[in-house]
Amino acid sequence: MKKCFWVLLFISFMCVLKVKGQVVIYKTYDDFLNSKGENYDSYEYEDAFSAPGIITLIFKGNDKKLRINPKNIWGFTQKTDLYRIFDGKHPVWAEFKGKKIIYYSNGYEHMHPYHRALEQEGYCFLSKDLSADIIKIPSRKKKYDAFVKENPEYKSLFDCVNQKCKYPTIKSYYLSRDCAQEFEAQFEDKK
Repeated sequence: MKKCFWVLLFISFMCVLKVKGQVVIYKTYDDFLNSKGENYDSYEYEDAFSAPGIITLIFKGNDKKLRINPKNIWGFTQKTDLYRIFDGKHPVWAEFKGKKIIYYSNGYEHMHPYHRALEQEGYCFLSKDLSADIIKIPSRKKKYDAFVKENPEYKSLFDCVNQKCKYPTIKSYYLSRDCAQEFEAQFEDKK
């Protein structure tokens, strides 16, 4: 019985190691859909290097570093979390996936809680689905107006966000997430 316990414990430990740190890079949305990414076992996000006009995501694993220019990829997964690239620079974490909306938060802070991505702090991001453009909230009025004109069914969501979140703060991040969940719930009720 004791031997069985240790064997099961060893197998469990090996399974945890296998899951730990797996990164898969997807160059396109089609690659993601077809599970045709570049697989890097035992790699994890380490840091981001920023120079004027250039951002490099750095992953570490197997005593090596992998440097990725986010401009060249659609997104990536780390363990079970999905990240998309916003604006060709910033990873955003797909935190809430509904039928009508995908809600994203700051990917840097999710991957590494001590990482301070000051540009994105307090913002959230939305898209209609995983293939659609990502919109930063609060966003510029011109982008907001264009999106609502093209997608009038999303007006109530943006009205909620704009009413509750005048400025990008940590509080606005949580309030806008609540708006996204309330918006999605409207469609759940219509089943």
